[in-house]
This record gives sequence, C-alpha cells and structure tokens, in this order.
Amino acid sequence: MNIDRIVLTTFAGYYYTQILCLRSIQKYAAGFPIDIIIDDFDIQHWPSYPEDCQQYILDNFPDLDITFHWFSDFAGMEQVKTGGWFRQQLVKLHLDRFVTGNRWLLVDADVEFSMLPQHIQHRFLSVGDVQRTNVEYTTG
Repeated sequence: MNIDRIVLTTFAGYYYTQILCLRSIQKYAAGFPIDIIIDDFDIQHWPSYPEDCQQYILDNFPDLDITFHWFSDFAGMEQVKTGGWFRQQLVKLHLDRFVTGNRWLLVDADVEFSMLPQHIQHRFLSVGDVQRTNVEYTTG
C-alpha cells in the first residue's frame, strides 16, 4: 500500500460507526498510523463529546498508533459559520498542516471496509471497496 497514514474524520453523529470503521481498518489495513480528527464544534448538546470520543476510541483500540486532532486546531475554523459537511471539507483541504507524511488514505468515520482495499497503492478507492454504514443510536 502506497500510503503513509490513515486519516479519519468524525463527529458526534458517527460516535458508534467510527468503531466499525476502525475495526475494519484494523482488519484490512493494519499497521498504518492513524490520525483521527474530531469535530469539536456545535457540541452544545454533548459538551464532553470530544473527550468522550477520544476515550471511547482508546478504550476499544489500545494497541493502535492513533494521533488525535480537533477541528478547532485548524486556524480560522472558528470563523466558519457553516458547520457539518462544509467544515469537514475545509479540514480535509488543510490536512498537511497537521498530518505527517505525504500520502494519506482519508476516510469518513461512517465508512466500513468489507474487503482488502486493493487499489490504495493507486491512490484511490473504487466505490466497490467501501460501504456506508448507517446505525441509529440514542444517547443518555
């Protein structure tokens, strides 16, 4: 595989699906360091989400080489008035400011690998290599 790191972007809506995503990375793309970028904006309904998310991941994957980043680490992000998907795209465009290496596999936390992603060495994945996972959950 011709990548240096796997980068995962996540937000509160992916709290449970990110575990499925990381399990599939562990199964099909083990051995790569992982950067997880957590959306720490718009969390008024779950103020402790970024810390809860980090702890939940560390509890479930103590052996993975994971580096955590917050969306708020990206300069100027607090000025972005449109959140969610738009903010996530801006973060993706500025990964080189935080993530080491030159070649990354960027994965949203709702993606779960169902087979070995054989096309990574060509720097792309075909749609057949991943599947979106939808999980309903409640917090409380």
